[in-house]
Amino acid sequence: MTFEVEIDGVWRSMPAVEAHYAHRDASKRCPDCYGAMLTVGTYTGERKATLQHRKTHDGCPRAPRHYTGTPARHPAALT
Repeated sequence: MTFEVEIDGVWRSMPAVEAHYAHRDASKRCPDCYGAMLTVGTYTGERKATLQHRKTHDGCPRAPRHYTGTPARHPAALT
């Protein structure tokens, strides 16, 4: 799964693993709702990373447990 990372003032799409390990301190956002996201990874031999919204809302299809079926921009969207 990909999402967006802000690098030098430009939002770039990349996989979670790359963002987690190569751009750990950069701002990250959901490409669907523009809500802030964070990566959660493992530091064992296998490189894995998953994505989570910092604050969920009901308008993002990437958060299926909260999604109401109508896509909407996150109330605290990153631009």
